[in-house]
Amino acid sequence: MAISLYSGFVPVCLQLLGGLKTVLQKAEEHATAQKWDTVTVLNLRLYPDMFTLERQVRQVCSHALGSGRVAGVALPSLPDQDNSWAEMQSRIDKTVDFLKGLRPNQLDGKGRLGRHGSDGWPAAHDEGAELSVSLRNAASRLPYDDRVRHPPPARRKHRQARLSGLDAVIIGRMRS
Repeated sequence: MAISLYSGFVPVCLQLLGGLKTVLQKAEEHATAQKWDTVTVLNLRLYPDMFTLERQVRQVCSHALGSGRVAGVALPSLPDQDNSWAEMQSRIDKTVDFLKGLRPNQLDGKGRLGRHGSDGWPAAHDEGAELSVSLRNAASRLPYDDRVRHPPPARRKHRQARLSGLDAVIIGRMRS
C-alpha cells in the first residue's frame, strides 16, 4: 500500500505539535510554581549549542508549515519572536489550525517540482523531499525525555571533564 504525502506528513505533525503543546503547558506550570522569570525560561538552552526554547518551538512550527509551501497556499502570518508562554501556545494553535485546513488533494501529486529556489539550488525533485526534511527537523527539535534523562556518552564525558575535583568525587560516590 502506497503512502500519500498528506497521510505521511500532516497527521504526524499534528501529533508532534499536540505533544509539544502539552510539554509546554507542563513547563509553564512548573516555571510558575518555581516563580521563574518567563523571559529567562524561554531563552534557556538544554545544551550550549542548541537553540533557545522559544526558537525551537518557532522552528518546529515553521517546518510544519512546509506542507503549505508545497501545497502552494498562503501561510498564516506569525510573529518573528514569542515573548510569553501564551504567544508560543498561540503559534502552535495557528499551525495546527492551518494543518487541519489542508486537504489531501492539495499535497498529493506535487512531485517533480523541477525549479530552482531563490538560493540557486535545485528544488525537490521527488514527491515530499521538502516535507521529509521538514518532518525530520521538526521531530529532532522536540524535547525527548530519553535525551534529557540519558544523554549520549560523549556529553557525559564532557560534563565530567568540567567538574572540579571535589565535585567529581562526590558524583562518583553517588553513582556507586
